[in-house]
Amino acid sequence: MGIREKKRDLNPNMTFEEFEALANRQPNLKGNWIYRVTQAMFDNSLKHPYPKFKLDYTKEFYFKTFKSAEKFVKRNKDNVYCSWIIQIACNVSSDYGCNGAEWLYDQNGELLDYTITQDIFGKPEDFTFFGRPKSRQRFKVGDIVEVIGNGHVQLVVLNHPIPDVKRCWEIYKRCQKREGMPYFLDSTDDCAVVIDGPNYFYHDHVGALQLMKPRFPIPEDILSDMLTWNERCKNEEEDEWLKTQDPHKEERQKEKWGIRR
Repeated sequence: MGIREKKRDLNPNMTFEEFEALANRQPNLKGNWIYRVTQAMFDNSLKHPYPKFKLDYTKEFYFKTFKSAEKFVKRNKDNVYCSWIIQIACNVSSDYGCNGAEWLYDQNGELLDYTITQDIFGKPEDFTFFGRPKSRQRFKVGDIVEVIGNGHVQLVVLNHPIPDVKRCWEIYKRCQKREGMPYFLDSTDDCAVVIDGPNYFYHDHVGALQLMKPRFPIPEDILSDMLTWNERCKNEEEDEWLKTQDPHKEERQKEKWGIRR
C-alpha cells in the first residue's frame, strides 16, 4: 500500500474540534519502541561564538524505555549543548520509516519541545501533521534563534513560523473540496522558514527541534543587522542586486548547512 493510499484512510469529515484534538495529543509511549539519546557536545569555554560556531561531536546512547532515556538526559550534563530523545520502532523496515516521537532538551536536561508526528508508518493519524498548537509555538516571526545543525550552531531570523492548527485546518478543508485529494501534510511540514541573510535567497526550512533560543549574548553589530533582515527580505530590488553581485551564490546554497540529523 503506497503512502498516498494510506493517507486516504484519514477521516475526510473531521470537525475542527477533532482535528485540534489530534494536534494537541501527547506522544504515544505504547508500542514496540527503543529510545535513542543523541547529545550535541561543545566547548563550554566559548564566550562570544556568534554568528556561527562548531560543535565538537555527538554521542549516542540507546535505552529500552523513555523513562530511562530521560533520566540519563537529566543526569548527564557535562559539555552537552542539547539532547534529543528519539523513538525508534522495532521490527519495522527502515524503507518505511523508523522514527516516532522526538523530544528536545536543553543543556540542563530541561524539556524544551517535542514532536508527535511519526514517519510514514502506523495509522494515518500517526504520520499526519495537524499543526503546532499555540502553546508549543516557541518563536514568532522576527525572532533571532539558533539552528542546531550537523556539527555547528548558527544564528538565523525566523521568517515564517511552523504552521499552526488553524493553517493546517484550512488546508484540510481545501482538500475536502477536491475529489480524490487526500490531506497530505506529514512530519516534514513541522518546520519553520528561517533566513541567514538579508533576503529570501538565504532561506531554509528547519525542523522544530533544531531551533533554540540564543544561549550567548549577541554582539550589538550582529543584532542590529539581523533585526533588519525580514524587512530587507521583502525588497525584491535588493535581492536582484545581490544576485548580480554574487552569481554563484545559488550553487553554494545547495551545499550549505547539512542540518538534517
